[in-house]
Amino acid sequence: MNIARFLGAAFASFVVLLLVNMFVFPLIFPGGVASKFANTRPSPLVALHLAAFLATAVLLTALCAVPRLAGSTLAAAGIGAMAGLLAALPSALHTNAMATLPISGEIAAILWTTITWAIAAGLAHTAYWWHRSA
Repeated sequence: MNIARFLGAAFASFVVLLLVNMFVFPLIFPGGVASKFANTRPSPLVALHLAAFLATAVLLTALCAVPRLAGSTLAAAGIGAMAGLLAALPSALHTNAMATLPISGEIAAILWTTITWAIAAGLAHTAYWWHRSA
């Protein structure tokens, strides 16, 4: 494994997660998600959000780029989508078991995670292996 390529791919994945969540998330979830829960913080802990994006980027890069499980960017995006679905679906079901929330919001959150993780995984794969195709 090439550490410099791994870090570059993880950084690219982190940047796309950050940008998509900064600019597209407010359009899809205009009221935010935290407003749906009791005992929310007056303001979110941004450092924890950044840590979550960084952890997601590093894990998706390790899963989709380095071991070459995915032979193509599309296959890496598929693995990222499955990982996102694996993380989001059980979480949404547990959340819905404990709180009364609109099912449309839960479905949107599952789709959001699945799609953004697919994009980040595909980008991580492309960033890690881009020189091989040239």
